[in-house]
Amino acid sequence: MKKPPTNNGTAPPSVWADNQTQLARALNVSRQTIHRWRKLPGFPPPRANGRWSISATQKWVAENAAVADVGADDPQQATLRDENVRLQNEKLAFQLSILRKEYLPKSSVCRVMARFISAAKTRTFSSTSRIIMLARMAPDPAQAEPIVREELAEIWREMAKSEWNKPENATAQPQGGTP
Repeated sequence: MKKPPTNNGTAPPSVWADNQTQLARALNVSRQTIHRWRKLPGFPPPRANGRWSISATQKWVAENAAVADVGADDPQQATLRDENVRLQNEKLAFQLSILRKEYLPKSSVCRVMARFISAAKTRTFSSTSRIIMLARMAPDPAQAEPIVREELAEIWREMAKSEWNKPENATAQPQGGTP
């Protein structure tokens, strides 16, 4: 009986790859992926002459797609992984800054802003008649604007020195917390 002819690696070049880099190029993956796949059970080994069967490897990838993590070389997947890592690092940095008490509780900020707005409103409205009088004393309407601006600036400077920005409870220590 006649034996069927053996190929011995003499098939057309598209069937065999001379090394892992050519095999990776033929399968449209990275060389690192081929290296990772070689460690998995059942991955087709190279022939004795060092050549790799592209068709056998394609068949193995098709049968082991879940294990082989076929989409691992997808640039979009890599971008998503990088973005995920960046966001995780950002979250950790934020959590550390909270532990270091670098953030104030939102309720404290709202309370201080409400006190500031109330004090600014009270001071400005209590000085309205004085501001109007000074503006009317200006010889020219164009000169009234700088007078009004200066008077308002003076009111705000006085506010900066006043009681509105003192802690509600003088013995209370400033505290950090979550936003």
